[in-house]
Amino acid sequence: MKTLHTKPKDSSNVIMKLGIFAMFSLFTAIATYMYSPVIGTSATGSGGLDIKMDINPAISLYLDTSSLTFLMSPTSDGVFSSQPVQVVVDTNSTEGYELFFSSIDNETSMSGPTSNSTITSDFNGTVTGSTMANNKWGYSLDNTNFSKIPTLSNHATIKNLNHLPTGSERITIANIGVKMDDTLATGVYSKRILFSAIAHERSVVSVGIHSISTMQEMTPQICEETTTPSVHTTALDWYGALDWYGEHHGDDSYVPRTILTDTRDGNTYVVSKLADGNCWMSQNLALDLTAGTPVIVSNNDGTTTSVTPDNTTQTVAGPNWSNNYDTWRSQHPRAGFTYFKEGTNPSYYPSGQEKNYNWEKNGNYYNWYAATAGTGTSSMASGDAPSSICPMGWRLPMGWSSDAAAEDGSKSFKNLAEVYHLDNGTGADAAKSDPLNFILPGQYAYDYTYGSGNHIDISWEGERGDYWSSSVYSAGTIDEFAVTPWSVSSYLREAYWGNSIRCVAI
Repeated sequence: MKTLHTKPKDSSNVIMKLGIFAMFSLFTAIATYMYSPVIGTSATGSGGLDIKMDINPAISLYLDTSSLTFLMSPTSDGVFSSQPVQVVVDTNSTEGYELFFSSIDNETSMSGPTSNSTITSDFNGTVTGSTMANNKWGYSLDNTNFSKIPTLSNHATIKNLNHLPTGSERITIANIGVKMDDTLATGVYSKRILFSAIAHERSVVSVGIHSISTMQEMTPQICEETTTPSVHTTALDWYGALDWYGEHHGDDSYVPRTILTDTRDGNTYVVSKLADGNCWMSQNLALDLTAGTPVIVSNNDGTTTSVTPDNTTQTVAGPNWSNNYDTWRSQHPRAGFTYFKEGTNPSYYPSGQEKNYNWEKNGNYYNWYAATAGTGTSSMASGDAPSSICPMGWRLPMGWSSDAAAEDGSKSFKNLAEVYHLDNGTGADAAKSDPLNFILPGQYAYDYTYGSGNHIDISWEGERGDYWSSSVYSAGTIDEFAVTPWSVSSYLREAYWGNSIRCVAI
């Protein structure tokens, strides 16, 4: 004859409490130690603040409850009950995360009011609510098939993602199931369980320009790990190693080329790895500026700075830029100045009705002060401006006369011209063709006020392309890169003219 245990006077039910340990505080400490962002700052000479941020994988874990309480009426046959725990993991890791579950230690039994009163979790395989033995407990991810509670030293991996999780992939429901009969002593049965998560490290793999989508993701490593083409190569590899036809690229008989987005304004640019070993923009910069609105610009050392232009990019003729050395000036071409198809074909001066066709944009025109993000002032008599309005990770190329170019020609127009033999009789054709693709958008003439129609402010369209370098020849005079239908050369230009910009990866 069974002995029935007396029920508590204040309740008709035996109450069991499962203590779910809130791991948020402990886990946050672990996550902070291993994966917190590293932030370094340095003040600029003007009193501004440069912030360089290398964001490492970060992670946090949240449980929707700190404890579960089961309210059950035991019977001689046994009663089963389950309750869910919602686990939310937030992470910025593009490589995903792992979520683990276990007992808080290597003991998995729930302790009761007496030393021999326990609810154990020692079965093999999986069971359902109907097949679970009495006075057992376990966990389930589908609320149907329950497994025993794992020990801390043999924890269970209940989620493993290898990509940036979606909203639904950040949530896991773990169900805790208990089956009890009336042989258990009256009292509270409890056990702490542990949920923990770890963000996957960023993969250190061979990458390249085809593995990124934005200009700001460019790093020296990405450019270095992109195949350097032969100087005679003109075939283009838009896909990286294996294109959708199944053809193998990734060797020096193809020029790696892709399209990247400037996150500052959403403009896209064709980018190529060239035979000089550098990654270059194959289209002209088209960043519009707004007076009083800060813009993130690039320093030659790889850091960035926020600067505030004092003039908005023009879309109409004027004003006269003469003698405006130390103020921001820029010009956005209007309809009628867009005649270079796709920015990749050899350019020519359109005539007649061709002027009305919808050709590729020239990019914008900038005076040198704007091109150098306000660091190229009229007081500079030599050297290289330390900054530019290129995207993060990019810079203005050095010119011919720069001391820095002489020491490190790898980031210069001079080196590019020498590698591709642009100083010979066919240099202009090579400069305008794949893979260099320099176009001839002319210049914004600082005092060009005569003419008619759409040519009131742009001069020499289709006749020359003038590109700013970072290099000063003398105060107010800049060493520029000049392309005409017949020649390629270094040219000295006053800093208040409006030139084009091609950026090279740092």
